[in-house]
Amino acid sequence: MYTLKLKNHKGELLELTHNTAYAITSITGLNPPAANINTVDAALVDGATFNSSKVGMRNIVINLAIQNPAEKNRVNLYQYVKTKKPCTVYFQNGRRNVYIDGYFETLDVNLFENIQMAQISIICPQPFFIDVDNQVVQFLHTFNVANGGDIETGAIITITATGGSVVNPSITNSDTGDYFELNYTIPEAATLTINTIRGQKGVTLTSSGTTTNLINYIVSGSTWLQLDTGANNLVCNADTGAEFLTCQIAYDVKYEGV
Repeated sequence: MYTLKLKNHKGELLELTHNTAYAITSITGLNPPAANINTVDAALVDGATFNSSKVGMRNIVINLAIQNPAEKNRVNLYQYVKTKKPCTVYFQNGRRNVYIDGYFETLDVNLFENIQMAQISIICPQPFFIDVDNQVVQFLHTFNVANGGDIETGAIITITATGGSVVNPSITNSDTGDYFELNYTIPEAATLTINTIRGQKGVTLTSSGTTTNLINYIVSGSTWLQLDTGANNLVCNADTGAEFLTCQIAYDVKYEGV
């Protein structure tokens, strides 16, 4: 059994399962999305050389039968599904409870059949499903962060100086050696926010109600840390004042399919 709900741009929620007005006949686009593999042909050499790869957009297509009174239920569907407008798809089964943001592409209905059938097409620019429960972990210096999803993910890392100033804070993944470090002193009671989510990357300091962009203070060699699937051993440190550090990491668990 599963549950499927659509939320439109007005925040209105329509459940298509367990709904006497509609009967879902099929859904496509719930499996892991296809990857685009880019290669380069080499002269006089068999095959090709791998260049790059990426996952494209997700297209979810919902086919359903409109139950009687068909005209009333069809018009009600029009009120929720507005082409080109943003939407959110919520899907829950026995193992996963997820959502994905997208845009209504089309709503097609065969008006003159005995049983009216509707097809809803949704384009999701970001192709991965996200667990409805955002993960938040707090720690002092060292902690194991478990990413239970199918793919690596960025995070929002918050570091607060409690009890004293902190000189040149850093956070390191001890499994990979990747680190993010600043050449900056965090004053007491100030909060450093590092966002490593792709498309949102940034680092700011909030102190006495003022927020400052610290992008120019990132130490050379730093990386925007990603949480790999499984265990991630993170160490929060500083040149001096490490004992004053309080760290928090918030991240989404992402899945390739349901």
